[in-house]
Formats: sequence, structure tokens, C-alpha cells
Amino acid sequence: MSIRLLNSGVIIGGKYQITAALGGNPVGITYAGTAVQTAQKVIIREFMPQDCCERAADGSIINAADVFEQEKQKYIAGAKILLANPGQAVTQVYELLEENGTVYTIMEYVEGISLDAYLTQNKNRFPVGRIQVLIQPLLADFARLQEMGFIHGNISPDNLIFSNAGSLKLTGFGYVQGKVSLKSDAYAAAEMFQTQQHHWWALLERERDKQPMPKAKPLHS
Repeated sequence: MSIRLLNSGVIIGGKYQITAALGGNPVGITYAGTAVQTAQKVIIREFMPQDCCERAADGSIINAADVFEQEKQKYIAGAKILLANPGQAVTQVYELLEENGTVYTIMEYVEGISLDAYLTQNKNRFPVGRIQVLIQPLLADFARLQEMGFIHGNISPDNLIFSNAGSLKLTGFGYVQGKVSLKSDAYAAAEMFQTQQHHWWALLERERDKQPMPKAKPLHS
């Protein structure tokens, strides 16, 4: 499948402008953006599952497989739970917008460094006492959301962000037909694990290289 990113400057729902592509996984593509009226930074996550659809020149989704709508509704259901139940440790969903034949989640923009990057910089060392304090709000959020039927489906060190405010935030959510991001394979439950098609990242990065990237960006996927 040919992957085509939405260009910087595209406005979603008349409210949010894409500023750069940040990354992607089998669920879709993540962009940095801003609110048109307030200039607030946001994350725009586009549901565009790997091998389920293609993009037309006008940005709309075409040639969607039969499973596309089913998976989209599952994704929307998860996003609606987060939208209605904001917590401390899971990044907040501000709004859901349907456009271009798919759905976009407008989410909190977290400034910080991923657990993956932090451990790399610190030779895989982290104070146990500190991580115990940071993880408690995350566990509380999970317990509450799980009772509502929410499944994150994509937990890994690169999706856990130490925010500049000093908290631990879990970003990104969703999976399609048991597929998770390549970086999350080692952390996925066995029943969810599938071999991923590594050409996804090569195609995405090739498209992303065509666009100017911001000097600083959050680590989301």
C-alpha cells in the first residue's frame, strides 16, 4: 500500500491545523498540530490502518477493505471512553472528528522525553522509588478505564512520556486486528502479537522527509 501523509497546513474539522507528521503505526498516523483559534498545541491522530485502505489525492480514504469500518468503530469506541473520562496519566482526548472518510482524535500534546529515550540516555538505570511514585496514577487510570471496557493495546517504553511537568503520561492507543506498533511487539500480549510489515516505517519516513519538521516535538506513536 502506498502511504501518503497529509500535508502541513491541512486543517481538520475547520479547527485544527497540521504542522508536521510525527510517526505512525499499524493503526494510523500521528501529526503535531495547533488549534486554529487559540494556537494551542495538539496531537492529531488519524485512523488509517495499515493494509486496510489507501489515500486519494484530495486526502480522503479510498479502497477501504471490509474490515475498515469495523475497526474504525472499535477505535472510536475507545476514544470516546477517553474523551468522557479524562485521567491523570493517560493523555487526554479533546475531540473526535470525522472527515476524509475516517476519524481523527485531537489529543493532549505532551512535552517531555519517552521512557525508552530516558533509559537509553541513562544506561537503563532508573530509581525504583521514583518509578513507583510515577506509576501509581497510571495504574489507577488503567483500573478505572478497564472497568469501562477500554483496552489501550499499544503499551511500550516509547509510549510512556516523562512530561516537563514531572508526571508520567501514556500516549497512543488502539490496535487493529491484533496488530501493534513495531516498537511495541516485545511488550504485546502473546495473543495480540503478529509479525509486522517493516516497509510501513520506510514508506512513512520517506514521505515525512518531504516535509519540514519542527525543531522540537513530543514522542508519540
